[in-house]
Amino acid sequence: MTRANALSLSVRAPVPKLGTGCKQLFILVFFAMACSRGPQVSQRLTAGELGPTVSGAQAMQGDQAPGKTGAGAAMAGADAGASQEGTLVQGEIRVERQGDTGPQFRVEVAQTDAERSRGLMFRKSLADDRGMIFLMPGDDDWSFWMKNTYIHLDMVFIDQQWRVVGMLEDVPPLTLDARSVGAQSRYVLELAAHVARHSGIKTGTVLRFTPPQALDPKQGGGGLR
Repeated sequence: MTRANALSLSVRAPVPKLGTGCKQLFILVFFAMACSRGPQVSQRLTAGELGPTVSGAQAMQGDQAPGKTGAGAAMAGADAGASQEGTLVQGEIRVERQGDTGPQFRVEVAQTDAERSRGLMFRKSLADDRGMIFLMPGDDDWSFWMKNTYIHLDMVFIDQQWRVVGMLEDVPPLTLDARSVGAQSRYVLELAAHVARHSGIKTGTVLRFTPPQALDPKQGGGGLR
């Protein structure tokens, strides 16, 4: 993400003519000054000027004010243009229902800062029985955004007991708006748009998570909570 730097010179008095060598020196000095400002602008933007966010995909604490460093700094590494599909360990989430087995989803597990920052960026599709679960570093009113995210998503915010505390439905792609549910959560589940409601998921629903190592010991998952 870049920002053009507009530099202007105000001429207040006649400027004496310069020789060719002086002109070249002046151009080189001016060019060096202009280039030196570019990285400063880029650094300020990646350090959080856009405010609290994650992409379907990137997460930040809901009380983090724009301009502060923190989780937003991870956004700088999330612009490479490639998704992390097929690179994350996978678990399963099941919707708890009395008397029967509720819908199940195979979910990729985002558990590190880099994995949470990338999230579902650059994906072109997401099957109805697939999703991504974000294991957040603690309880907070987490905010998400849809930077570089091309598919509409449902976002399900879940507390430490795996009870749904809020939902965002059919979130539009490719937006920088920070979205949260105004409640403390520990986990965030992302599904294709409309899947959450059609699966009976709502505030108060209890979910059950089967971690990767329980499905396949070869997957590991040492950082799972």
